Amino acid sequence: MNERARQLGMNNSRFANPNGLPADDQYSTARDMAKVAKIADATREIRSKVSTTRFAFKRPGGRFGIL
Repeated sequence: MNERARQLGMNNSRFANPNGLPADDQYSTARDMAKVAKIADATREIRSKVSTTRFAFKRPGGRFGIL
């Protein structure tokens, strides 16, 4: 992840794990996170997932819900 972050120009970030959970030696700046957000927004597949406004799901017990 750190190598890919450098390729994307994220020079003020260091990742300790791939899941985003907090770690003592992990850090990033708002500017670096904006860079990756801009790239994600330009990626059609990611943009389609994060722009979903409604989601139907089945609850335990069989009832349906909508978010």
